[in-house]
Amino acid sequence: NDTIALSENGVTAKVLERYALAVFYYSTDGPNWKEDWNFLSDRDVCLWNDGLRVGGENTIGIRCPQPNSNVNNVQFVQTGLNGTIPWELSLLSDLYFLR
Repeated sequence: NDTIALSENGVTAKVLERYALAVFYYSTDGPNWKEDWNFLSDRDVCLWNDGLRVGGENTIGIRCPQPNSNVNNVQFVQTGLNGTIPWELSLLSDLYFLR
């Protein structure tokens, strides 16, 4: 049910964000995280952790400065990640904080 797709008029950055974060999910054993963080839902990636601990430096999950903007913060401290951080996170053009 994912409505994001590459097209002539599509926003490539959003497709790359979804791809990079999906790779992150699977390479860090996402199905076994302590919380599912709404990853891989059909919502905008900025809303995947909607309703969870969000707030500046204490953000857990994904943070975007504004709704429908680009991801700039990925923080999964003590959340049960297991695996490796994939190079695909470098596709997040606005990412400045990874923890």
